Amino acid sequence: MGPDDRWSVCHTEDLTSDPNFQIGTHASHVQIHLYDPAHNKTQPRPISYPTAMFGLRFLCCFLSIVGPALAASPPTTNRAFVQSKLQPFVNSLALPPPQAQLLSSKLDQDSNLAAFLGGKDYQSSFLLALSCLSIRATLGDSSVDTIPINQTETEANWFAVRSGGHSPNPGFSSIDNPGILVDLQKLNQIEVSQDRKVASLGPGGRWGDVLAALDPYDVSVIGGRIPQVVLSDGTVTDANADRNADLFWALKGGGANFGIVTRFDLYTIPVRNIWFQVAIYTPDQVPTILDAFADWQNKGASDVKSTVALIIAPEATTVGLIYSAPADQPAAFAPFYSIPAATVAVPANNGTVLSLTNILGTTFSDVPQRHDYRGASSKVDLQLYKDVYAFWREQAIAVHAATGANMTFTLQPIPVNLVDQGIAKGGNPLGLSRINQQWWTTLVDWENAEDDEKVRAVPIATSEKWKELGEQRGSYIPFLFMNDGSRDQSPLSLYGAENVARLKQVSRNVLFNSPTANRAINGANSNVKKDDFHLVYAMEAGVSNTWFANHAEHARKRRILNAAFSDKALRMSEPYVIQHVDRWCQLLAEGAGHDWSQPREMAEWSDYLVFDILGDLCYAKSFEMKEPGENPLRMMPKFMADYTELHFNVGRSPWLKQWLWLKPRGLDRLFKMFAPENVSNYMRFIESNLSSRIAMEEEGAAKGADSVDVRKDMFHYLFHAKDPLTGGPGYTRAELRVETSLLVIAGSDTTSTVIPAMFFYMTRNPRIYEKLTSEIRKTFHNVGEIHSGPQLSSCRYLRAFIDETMRLNPPVAGDLTREVLAGGIAVEDQYLPEGTVVGVSFYALHHNEATFPDAFHFQPERWIAAEQKEVSAPVNIAAVESGFTPFSMGPRGCPGKNLAYLEMSITMAKVLYLYDVKAMEGSDLGAGRPDQIWGRQNKEHYQTCDRFMSTRKGPIVNFRRRGV
Repeated sequence: MGPDDRWSVCHTEDLTSDPNFQIGTHASHVQIHLYDPAHNKTQPRPISYPTAMFGLRFLCCFLSIVGPALAASPPTTNRAFVQSKLQPFVNSLALPPPQAQLLSSKLDQDSNLAAFLGGKDYQSSFLLALSCLSIRATLGDSSVDTIPINQTETEANWFAVRSGGHSPNPGFSSIDNPGILVDLQKLNQIEVSQDRKVASLGPGGRWGDVLAALDPYDVSVIGGRIPQVVLSDGTVTDANADRNADLFWALKGGGANFGIVTRFDLYTIPVRNIWFQVAIYTPDQVPTILDAFADWQNKGASDVKSTVALIIAPEATTVGLIYSAPADQPAAFAPFYSIPAATVAVPANNGTVLSLTNILGTTFSDVPQRHDYRGASSKVDLQLYKDVYAFWREQAIAVHAATGANMTFTLQPIPVNLVDQGIAKGGNPLGLSRINQQWWTTLVDWENAEDDEKVRAVPIATSEKWKELGEQRGSYIPFLFMNDGSRDQSPLSLYGAENVARLKQVSRNVLFNSPTANRAINGANSNVKKDDFHLVYAMEAGVSNTWFANHAEHARKRRILNAAFSDKALRMSEPYVIQHVDRWCQLLAEGAGHDWSQPREMAEWSDYLVFDILGDLCYAKSFEMKEPGENPLRMMPKFMADYTELHFNVGRSPWLKQWLWLKPRGLDRLFKMFAPENVSNYMRFIESNLSSRIAMEEEGAAKGADSVDVRKDMFHYLFHAKDPLTGGPGYTRAELRVETSLLVIAGSDTTSTVIPAMFFYMTRNPRIYEKLTSEIRKTFHNVGEIHSGPQLSSCRYLRAFIDETMRLNPPVAGDLTREVLAGGIAVEDQYLPEGTVVGVSFYALHHNEATFPDAFHFQPERWIAAEQKEVSAPVNIAAVESGFTPFSMGPRGCPGKNLAYLEMSITMAKVLYLYDVKAMEGSDLGAGRPDQIWGRQNKEHYQTCDRFMSTRKGPIVNFRRRGV
């Protein structure tokens, strides 16, 4: 809350009391009431949670894609934009085809929209009417009733969200200017997991209802004054310590700046029966009460089952003692027992959490008044408590006499245990100190608007007194609990510079999921650069490789690197590729005769093949990983994966800047000193073979470029390449070392991810397997014919099979983030300023139903125009191709794309020409399983893990020579 709150707009009264999910209200708004079609339309009933969620997601999609253009631009300038965006908007909702067609038809037929698209000025109600029409067409007239309250144009501050909270700050969950208010009160579901360990709560609920629902389960949750999220583009996602961890961290302290939380999953605590008492004391007893409170904070609070609710008013003080277990005068509260109470409001007893809640609930007035909160924090300091209380009391009495305002002085105890638990469950975005502390707050009520300034002056002066006296005593804590912040306070600014920077970074991280966004971000003329995440992988200080070089250096390096992947270089390198593939094929079924071979774990075998190929192409010496016998270098794929995973996690962590600062100051040397022996062996292999390979090239140069004795492969062309733009020299020796090392790692990751995935899909889809083997065995008369050329190129189904595998399992599944440069960038017609980190997740892009209908179904036919009849949902081939980027695109796209296709095509063609293939009976290694986490339950999908490179296991496969 406060000035940092994105949704802070203007004040208004509560929404109407309609018992259904609402969007909008107050003058100049629209309400959208959703109904259960099973009931009479004039008799509202609570709608189902999924329906309400869809309504919310729909609205977010509409507002983010269509709304800003209609509200912000004259029709003559944005007509083409709206025409181009309506269909993508419909597609983004992922509706069943009949509903999508109906919505498109309704939009096309709408006279207001047609007039607008024709250039006519739109009326003031146009945006709201179009939104209502769209939701009605989508959910059905029987489920939706739209009630326009006032036909006033939507202008600034036109979108706000409110849940079931209780903030009294004007504008913090409401709206006064013309606009739309999304009211989440009916997202009030309460669900308990079967094991009773998790309660899933909607944001529109009330804590009394929650505790009542949990009471029969003998559990409770931490709530009161103490996520599934809908993002701005309408995407529904989960955020927790494992999934979208940055978003989860930010939501713990960043307020409503990141999306709309539509579900909270809370760990329950096995507490129902508790001990409690509530007593009232006279004003003259306050110093004694504060003595007892500070004593309890210093001593009794170490019993984590105890807590104290202390609310001081000018005329009386309320003390609630609560112990989260049945007891008989818990010893933790000993300092309070000797203080005689003026009134015992609730005698000491063993009851339930719900019974205490019901008792306390009767003490709150529901008379509408003007309200204010304010907060301040300090260490445990008895004298500070007494001094600030005395200052507050004098002023509170005076303002009450003048205005009738009531206010409280509340000390909220925060023991160090509570801080530690919060840090352990998702981090510390609030920047809390690990000490016992208190969060002071005041709740102020008054009636007349003319008294606003006079009344609010008291809590303002009191918070300043906390700071003044606290700083003098060394007890002030510059922290403000967001729920207690007043309208002019800024809690986010007190979280610490590092946390604020990270919150801003999270809010600037924008991921898109469309082919047009991918082109805008990764295309040739994009106004972006690689962000600092990529620098974490630099292996030598002062020497950059093509992957993380800056823009100008990358352009030079890429021009030189292209020589190693020219058509001529590939033709000359192909015999070395074939030599390794032939030997690999021989080893697959070695010793089996005409029987089925021993099981082969194809993730490992693919690593061996590809590393051997790239070692040979780069250093003229194979790693010999595929050959029988012991070979310590076989551990290198795993160590590379571990290395990549470590740096991937660092690159996405809050410590990235510190890590980059340390790298040239000893961290890199430390890594080399303590590198595993196999990693050291690999680096020595690279260095020694690079030296011998350079010597080989120098010797060949002496013989002449046309000598038949000169080995011409990828390294040969890389070594002799010049900058084609400037004619300047190519790579230095240090650059050759880092570039060839990068080629081995990056080149092996792509092919060795896709090959095992292809074996997985062919062995689980008999129809596809038969079609694939038939094409290959009819095209080639013998295995020697399998090489690049017209015959291999004619195998359309093989190419479609490879592409479909890379679509489902892109080698780089996550986002290759970019930082926006000065001047900003427009993506999907959204302007993103300098410093925004943007990206496209290739896995998400390849599973986008708008581009790839039935996206989770493996169908090579979707790539072949003539075979669309065999596809479950016909596709637009041009759209499919535009959304397919397994090698990225633009100037940062993979230069080894053609080499990868060559390796994969020759390997699969030779294997399937020579052998029959089947999955090992009883093995599901590599497949999803129902007992796995969300996203890993599909047994028809090959499972990979995004560690920047893809890690994987399986499948386990048997081979048998053809014809048996």
